[in-house]
Amino acid sequence: EQEFDQHGQQEVQFDQQEAEFDQQELKFDRVLCDVPCSGDGTLRKAPDLWSRWTDSLGCGLHQLQVQIAQRGLEVLKVG
Repeated sequence: EQEFDQHGQQEVQFDQQEAEFDQQELKFDRVLCDVPCSGDGTLRKAPDLWSRWTDSLGCGLHQLQVQIAQRGLEVLKVG
């Protein structure tokens, strides 16, 4: 049985360990990337965090976020 989200879109979830297939053939119409959050958006809501915040906290996850986004682009259908 297929599962659909509230918008009628089929939900597909998998991780790298489950993915034993020819990745050249796997393409999707849409890709949603759930990347880890740096948390710096909460600074405006919690001013006490400013004293502990550093630029490395803001940039620390950037490389991983970009890698996840690039992988999403690789499995996205053209058009």
